[in-house]
Amino acid sequence: QAIKDGADKDPETAARLAVARLRLLADSESQKVLRGKEPTEQELRVEYESVITGMDKTEYHARHILVATKELADQLTKQIKAGASFEAIAKANSMDGSKDRGGDLGWFSLSRMVKPFADAVQALKKGEMPSTPVQTQFGWHIIKLEDTRATTPPPFEQVREQLANRIMQKRLQEYVAELKKTAKIEKKI
Repeated sequence: QAIKDGADKDPETAARLAVARLRLLADSESQKVLRGKEPTEQELRVEYESVITGMDKTEYHARHILVATKELADQLTKQIKAGASFEAIAKANSMDGSKDRGGDLGWFSLSRMVKPFADAVQALKKGEMPSTPVQTQFGWHIIKLEDTRATTPPPFEQVREQLANRIMQKRLQEYVAELKKTAKIEKKI
Protein backbone atom coordinates (compact mmCIF):
# COMPACT_ATOMS: atom_id res chain seq x y z
CA GLN A 1 0.00 0.00 0.00
CA ALA A 2 2.88 2.36 0.81
CA ILE A 3 4.22 1.95 -2.72
CA LYS A 4 0.73 2.51 -4.20
CA ASP A 5 0.52 5.67 -2.12
CA GLY A 6 3.92 6.81 -3.45
CA ALA A 7 5.74 6.66 -0.09
CA ASP A 8 8.88 5.47 -1.87
CA LYS A 9 8.85 8.73 -3.90
CA ASP A 10 9.04 10.92 -0.77
CA PRO A 11 12.64 12.29 -0.70
CA GLU A 12 13.22 11.45 2.97
CA THR A 13 11.81 7.93 2.59
CA ALA A 14 13.79 7.39 -0.61
CA ALA A 15 16.99 8.47 1.17
CA ARG A 16 16.28 6.14 4.10
CA LEU A 17 15.60 3.27 1.69
CA ALA A 18 18.91 3.95 -0.08
CA VAL A 19 20.80 3.92 3.22
CA ALA A 20 19.06 0.72 4.34
CA ARG A 21 19.91 -0.88 0.98
CA LEU A 22 23.59 0.10 1.35
CA ARG A 23 23.69 -1.26 4.91
CA LEU A 24 22.14 -4.54 3.81
CA LEU A 25 24.62 -4.86 0.94
CA ALA A 26 27.56 -4.00 3.24
CA ASP A 27 26.41 -6.56 5.81
CA SER A 28 26.02 -9.20 3.10
CA GLU A 29 29.50 -8.47 1.72
CA SER A 30 31.01 -8.54 5.23
CA GLN A 31 29.46 -11.95 5.90
CA LYS A 32 30.72 -13.25 2.55
CA VAL A 33 34.27 -11.96 3.15
CA LEU A 34 34.46 -13.35 6.69
CA ARG A 35 32.77 -16.71 5.99
CA GLY A 36 35.15 -19.53 6.81
CA LYS A 37 37.76 -17.20 8.27
CA GLU A 38 37.02 -17.72 11.94
CA PRO A 39 40.11 -17.21 14.10
CA THR A 40 42.20 -20.22 15.05
CA GLU A 41 42.99 -21.12 18.65
CA GLN A 42 46.51 -19.79 18.13
CA GLU A 43 45.22 -16.45 16.77
CA LEU A 44 42.88 -16.14 19.75
CA ARG A 45 45.76 -16.81 22.17
CA VAL A 46 48.00 -14.26 20.44
CA GLU A 47 45.22 -11.64 20.58
CA TYR A 48 44.63 -12.44 24.27
CA GLU A 49 48.32 -11.96 25.09
CA SER A 50 48.34 -8.69 23.15
CA VAL A 51 45.33 -7.39 25.07
CA ILE A 52 46.72 -8.53 28.43
CA THR A 53 50.09 -6.91 27.71
CA GLY A 54 48.37 -3.60 26.95
CA MET A 55 46.21 -3.64 30.10
CA ASP A 56 46.84 -1.38 33.07
CA LYS A 57 48.58 -3.46 35.74
CA THR A 58 47.19 -1.41 38.62
CA GLU A 59 43.75 -0.15 39.62
CA TYR A 60 43.33 2.96 41.73
CA HIS A 61 40.72 3.95 44.29
CA ALA A 62 40.55 7.71 44.70
CA ARG A 63 38.35 10.57 45.76
CA HIS A 64 38.23 13.97 44.15
CA ILE A 65 36.62 17.34 44.43
CA LEU A 66 35.96 19.14 41.16
CA VAL A 67 35.61 22.93 41.21
CA ALA A 68 35.62 25.67 38.59
CA THR A 69 38.52 27.82 39.78
CA LYS A 70 42.06 27.33 41.05
CA GLU A 71 41.39 29.84 43.84
CA LEU A 72 38.54 27.75 45.23
CA ALA A 73 40.58 24.56 44.81
CA ASP A 74 43.50 26.13 46.73
CA GLN A 75 41.15 27.32 49.48
CA LEU A 76 39.53 23.87 49.87
CA THR A 77 42.93 22.14 49.82
CA LYS A 78 44.05 24.33 52.73
CA GLN A 79 40.90 23.41 54.67
CA ILE A 80 41.53 19.68 54.11
CA LYS A 81 45.20 19.98 55.08
CA ALA A 82 44.08 21.81 58.23
CA GLY A 83 41.97 18.79 59.20
CA ALA A 84 38.60 19.26 57.47
CA SER A 85 36.95 16.08 56.19
CA PHE A 86 37.68 15.46 52.50
CA GLU A 87 34.29 13.77 52.15
CA ALA A 88 32.39 16.67 53.73
CA ILE A 89 34.22 19.23 51.57
CA ALA A 90 33.44 17.15 48.46
CA LYS A 91 29.75 16.87 49.34
CA ALA A 92 29.50 20.61 49.88
CA ASN A 93 31.60 21.86 46.96
CA SER A 94 32.24 19.36 44.15
CA MET A 95 30.60 19.95 40.77
CA ASP A 96 30.33 16.33 39.65
CA GLY A 97 28.23 13.26 40.38
CA SER A 98 30.70 11.80 42.86
CA LYS A 99 29.91 14.60 45.33
CA ASP A 100 27.06 12.57 46.85
CA ARG A 101 29.61 9.83 47.64
CA GLY A 102 32.05 12.26 49.23
CA GLY A 103 34.02 12.43 45.99
CA ASP A 104 34.52 8.65 45.84
CA LEU A 105 35.37 7.52 42.30
CA GLY A 106 35.61 3.84 43.20
CA TRP A 107 38.17 1.59 41.51
CA PHE A 108 39.41 2.59 38.05
CA SER A 109 42.29 2.12 35.63
CA LEU A 110 44.31 5.13 34.56
CA SER A 111 43.29 4.61 30.93
CA ARG A 112 39.73 5.64 31.87
CA MET A 113 40.89 9.05 33.13
CA VAL A 114 42.10 12.16 31.32
CA LYS A 115 45.89 12.38 31.22
CA PRO A 116 46.54 15.18 33.77
CA PHE A 117 44.27 13.44 36.30
CA ALA A 118 45.78 10.00 35.60
CA ASP A 119 49.35 11.34 35.88
CA ALA A 120 48.58 12.97 39.22
CA VAL A 121 46.94 9.83 40.63
CA GLN A 122 49.80 7.61 39.47
CA ALA A 123 52.35 9.82 41.28
CA LEU A 124 50.56 9.50 44.65
CA LYS A 125 51.02 7.07 47.51
CA LYS A 126 48.10 5.72 49.51
CA GLY A 127 46.49 8.50 51.56
CA GLU A 128 48.29 11.31 49.69
CA MET A 129 47.00 14.35 47.83
CA PRO A 130 48.95 16.30 45.17
CA SER A 131 50.62 19.42 46.55
CA THR A 132 48.56 21.56 44.16
CA PRO A 133 45.17 21.06 42.47
CA VAL A 134 45.18 19.41 39.04
CA GLN A 135 43.64 21.17 36.05
CA THR A 136 41.80 19.25 33.31
CA GLN A 137 39.27 20.32 30.70
CA PHE A 138 36.58 19.71 33.35
CA GLY A 139 37.97 22.14 35.93
CA TRP A 140 40.24 21.89 38.96
CA HIS A 141 40.58 18.62 40.87
CA ILE A 142 41.61 18.05 44.46
CA ILE A 143 42.57 14.37 44.52
CA LYS A 144 43.14 11.92 47.34
CA LEU A 145 44.42 8.41 46.62
CA GLU A 146 42.66 5.91 48.86
CA ASP A 147 44.33 2.69 47.72
CA THR A 148 45.79 0.69 44.83
CA ARG A 149 45.58 -2.96 43.83
CA ALA A 150 46.99 -5.17 41.12
CA THR A 151 44.61 -5.96 38.30
CA THR A 152 43.73 -9.50 37.44
CA PRO A 153 43.18 -10.12 33.74
CA PRO A 154 39.99 -11.98 32.87
CA PRO A 155 40.47 -15.67 32.09
CA PHE A 156 40.92 -16.52 28.41
CA GLU A 157 37.69 -18.53 28.21
CA GLN A 158 35.68 -15.62 29.62
CA VAL A 159 36.79 -13.27 26.82
CA ARG A 160 37.10 -15.78 23.97
CA GLU A 161 34.06 -14.40 22.10
CA GLN A 162 35.22 -10.78 22.39
CA LEU A 163 38.66 -11.80 21.14
CA ALA A 164 37.11 -13.56 18.14
CA ASN A 165 35.03 -10.45 17.39
CA ARG A 166 38.15 -8.23 17.60
CA ILE A 167 40.02 -10.45 15.16
CA MET A 168 37.09 -10.58 12.73
CA GLN A 169 36.71 -6.80 12.95
CA LYS A 170 40.42 -6.38 12.12
CA ARG A 171 40.02 -8.69 9.12
CA LEU A 172 37.09 -6.66 7.90
CA GLN A 173 39.02 -3.41 8.36
CA GLU A 174 41.93 -4.87 6.36
CA TYR A 175 39.51 -5.85 3.58
CA VAL A 176 38.00 -2.35 3.49
CA ALA A 177 41.49 -0.78 3.47
CA GLU A 178 42.38 -2.93 0.42
CA LEU A 179 39.16 -1.89 -1.32
CA LYS A 180 39.93 1.78 -0.68
CA LYS A 181 43.34 1.44 -2.36
CA THR A 182 41.72 0.61 -5.70
CA ALA A 183 38.43 2.46 -5.33
CA LYS A 184 37.52 5.66 -7.05
CA ILE A 185 35.97 7.76 -4.28
CA GLU A 186 34.07 10.90 -5.15
CA LYS A 187 32.81 13.32 -2.56
CA LYS A 188 29.61 15.14 -3.39
CA ILE A 189 29.14 18.41 -1.61
